[in-house]
Amino acid sequence: MQASELRVGNLVNNNEEDYQITSATIAQLERGDSTVSPIKITEEWLIRLGFEEVYKSPMHSTYWIENLSYYFWYQKGNQYANCKGLQVNCEYLHQLQNLYYAINGRELSVVAYGCR
Repeated sequence: MQASELRVGNLVNNNEEDYQITSATIAQLERGDSTVSPIKITEEWLIRLGFEEVYKSPMHSTYWIENLSYYFWYQKGNQYANCKGLQVNCEYLHQLQNLYYAINGRELSVVAYGCR
């Protein structure tokens, strides 16, 4: 991952643990002194981040949080975010966090979920 993809507070995987990015982590990534990997968005993660499941069928499910929907298409293997008709391919938590911040001007609440 590149430091330019991340913001302070983004969730990533660091040595098999969920980890919140700090300014020190970004500096380490810029110097090449650290490696982190993205966390794939799952339905469990969406619930933990405050999304509400609003639709579920054998073909797909839909989750919603303020101004943003997230779709899982099981048979196609697709998943994406949708904001007012604009489809955005988001596969990883940090991408979703950045999108949510861009749309709402606030962070997704993750502190209460045991991340370092």
